[in-house]
Amino acid sequence: MGTSLLLTHLLLNFGAFTDRSIPLGGGAEMHWKRGWMLWPGRVHLRGVVLTHATGALACRSDVEKVRVDVSLAALLDRRLETRGVLAQDVRVECGAPRVEARESERTGALPSVGGRPLLESFQLRGVQVLALREVTAAGLTWRGEGSAEGSIGLVPLKELHLTQARARLGPGPISADDASVGQLREAVVDGTVTARMESPGEALDILGGTDAQLRLSVELTSLQALAETERVPPTAASARGQGQLDVQLQLRKGTLAPGSRVSGAGRALALRLGPLTVAGAWEVRGEVEQGTNGASSHVSARLEPLRVTGGRGLLLLQAPRAVLELEAPTVRLGKATELSRVHLEVAPSSPVDLRLLQRWTGQSFEVLSGTATVRSTTVKPARAEDVFSRIDVATGPVSARWGPANLEGRAKAQLDVRRLALQRGALVLSGTEVTLGDVAVRTVNAAPPPWSASLRLSDATLRVEPPRLQARLEGRLTDAGPFVALVADERGVPRVLAPLLKPDDLTFKATLMLDEEGLRLTGLDAHGGTVRLRGEVAGRGELASAVLLVHLGPFTAGVEVERNHTRLHLWRPERWFEQRMGVMHE
Repeated sequence: MGTSLLLTHLLLNFGAFTDRSIPLGGGAEMHWKRGWMLWPGRVHLRGVVLTHATGALACRSDVEKVRVDVSLAALLDRRLETRGVLAQDVRVECGAPRVEARESERTGALPSVGGRPLLESFQLRGVQVLALREVTAAGLTWRGEGSAEGSIGLVPLKELHLTQARARLGPGPISADDASVGQLREAVVDGTVTARMESPGEALDILGGTDAQLRLSVELTSLQALAETERVPPTAASARGQGQLDVQLQLRKGTLAPGSRVSGAGRALALRLGPLTVAGAWEVRGEVEQGTNGASSHVSARLEPLRVTGGRGLLLLQAPRAVLELEAPTVRLGKATELSRVHLEVAPSSPVDLRLLQRWTGQSFEVLSGTATVRSTTVKPARAEDVFSRIDVATGPVSARWGPANLEGRAKAQLDVRRLALQRGALVLSGTEVTLGDVAVRTVNAAPPPWSASLRLSDATLRVEPPRLQARLEGRLTDAGPFVALVADERGVPRVLAPLLKPDDLTFKATLMLDEEGLRLTGLDAHGGTVRLRGEVAGRGELASAVLLVHLGPFTAGVEVERNHTRLHLWRPERWFEQRMGVMHE
């Protein structure tokens, strides 16, 4: 039958050629443990492993038994063509690429003949997969009974074709790291793949060449395991959550196409968003629609009612409902999705008792009374395409105590939903704007007019367990009222600092740290008119401390507050301040 047939017999039947691998090109490889051919045309393989790896995805198929009916005439022309392929007892796993292949898989390539590859192309017709036992993808594993069929064409290092492909997964459990997530009712995929290598050395873009239809129905029992798998980002974690999820996807060149939709609903779900836990009965709806400017994807998720808790189940917020809507022009599998619209609707919440904040403020100042409400607002700037959602937090009258000073006033905060994010388990609040209004500071011997402030937070993160807020503050103060409370002790405000009681618009910046240890302001710089203050401030319980350099027109004084006792340094205050700050940062 010629040199090719002779080499094929040797390759399969002699031990020196067992446990071998064939590189198929484009990151694909086939490995087998044993093989034989009792008569020309029918090949039997055992322990077959098929692998394919790209920069973002790696797939591996373990096949216990394979029977191949080979065209001998095609072998004479260095082509592998089959009339039928039967694979049995199959397990498939797809995920992040492995760092390194197993030693047994890094073996020699198929021999060459006359400088040419033994096989130059593969045409596998009539492929049947029976007893598909297990499929793992994105950290989830299905086990049950499935099947697949289709035809495969491959020219190594050039192109791959998959035609008349169909796969079905029957009922079976879904797990993440052996912990139950739910029960698959059925999954059916029909599709084709056409992937070509654009330039030498590139991996085949299989996802980008996929046209397919997917139908999936899952009964969810618990999402705890899904939340704990390392392959799922910690943006969603759940201790509870049951329901039904139905998915129907249409793929065109790896992109979601019109006709794709998802729907699901279930009982109380608990999502852990960084330091917060968001809970409620859930509902999800999504679809891809064809518009005048092309296809666009819409997803809506609803929690009703909404409960937000912090560490140890502490209730922080309760509202009738919350609805999150996301929109993207295109969704390409394997690629990052750029959202064109994020809209969050939060119905006005029940009043939140601000004394709950004592976990943060207990070591800095005491909240005596006050409530706040939370709701969402749709902001419509001049350009209609810039419409976005904002979370508004507004308090009623709030009363607090810091050392010997009493404070009363109101506060508002505005959070741009587009900028909310998670970062290493903390909620990012950068861009949040805070307004303080009608804040009255009363000490033993002073009661200056109420002051107000407008502040903007940058590099801001919030943790709930343990409680911690860190941010850079920038903004304006109508006067130095906050510092009146700071420099006052049981005797009141020192007379030489009385100008601080006068209204004077100040520009303000500092770095804030608020946690169980108390409140700290570093890099403090407030100036306006004839007043300027620089330094650092700390508060713990009823005790305040600070190192400040105060400029009041031509007069300069160093101010040191320690355990609520204020001391003035009038001799060479700038030098004292520099030395004191140097000691604090050693």
